[in-house]
Amino acid sequence: MQDGIPKYVIVLHCCTSISVPINLLAIFCIFTQSSISMKKYKWYLLNVQIWIFLTDLILFVLIAPRFYFPLIAGTMHGFFFHVGVPYEVQTIIGFGTGVGMLSACIQAIQYRHSQIVPPNSMLARNSKMRTTLNGVRYFLFCQVSVPAVLTEPVNQFEAKLRVAGKYPFIPDFFFDPTVYLLQESPFFVFVPGSLVLSYVFLELSFYILQSFCQLSKRVSHMSERTKKLQRKYFVCICVQVLVPCFFCMFPIGFLCFAIVSGYHVQFWNDMAVLMFGLHGTFATLVMLPLYQPYRKFCKSLICCEFRPFSKIHSLVVVHLLS
Repeated sequence: MQDGIPKYVIVLHCCTSISVPINLLAIFCIFTQSSISMKKYKWYLLNVQIWIFLTDLILFVLIAPRFYFPLIAGTMHGFFFHVGVPYEVQTIIGFGTGVGMLSACIQAIQYRHSQIVPPNSMLARNSKMRTTLNGVRYFLFCQVSVPAVLTEPVNQFEAKLRVAGKYPFIPDFFFDPTVYLLQESPFFVFVPGSLVLSYVFLELSFYILQSFCQLSKRVSHMSERTKKLQRKYFVCICVQVLVPCFFCMFPIGFLCFAIVSGYHVQFWNDMAVLMFGLHGTFATLVMLPLYQPYRKFCKSLICCEFRPFSKIHSLVVVHLLS
């Protein structure tokens, strides 16, 4: 049970030294280097990037969890633990940042979808249907950790004794007060999590398929130039969101398999956390080369032609001359 990744907590903290500078670079690029043609789209990209950054900080620094699946239990080694933040609050924050990042990704693709469909569509910009879908999503996502937290065992020691009778691999340190047992059975974790992931899959699939169908039509409400620009941005956001999703398929798939089957190998539990945490950094590394302004800026850094505010200065000069 204890044979996980050596120096696991140190490895988590070291990942911060990779994710923080990359995420800050991406936030800087989006904020200062976005082209005029991106318009409001850059704010959706910025929203995604900020949530990715927050998720990385929560996972690697503030909470730094270690899970013991298939037991719905774990330890927390981050800053919040050392300052005495209750486990329940840390659980809500952890789940909250995860679904917040998912929601930001959906919003970015939803925005691109609303730019592609005809103006009279039910899902066009500022439509009531789009507002309703957002409300349903926010409500569903906000509830993801509530059932588990509200029904957590009141007496941790007695609950651990009951759990110990179900699994043959219970370690000695399982009864340590620092080990937090969220649930005796996986029902209130597995079912809400499955519902959220299913909803995300269905909504993203709908936006992506309908958008590509609309862009493939010969007769369209958009000019060919606009259609080409919309296709470029939509492909970029799909790659930016879907490639990291495939990167997360192993950790999420393994955790589900472990919960359902009762399978336990601590090394893979630790690897699942690391892979899920690094998927945000991977998403950022995918995003930066996709968009020409960010690609050019990163190239200037590599070529030692660092002019971070040249774009802003040039826009100011053009505005003054006009």
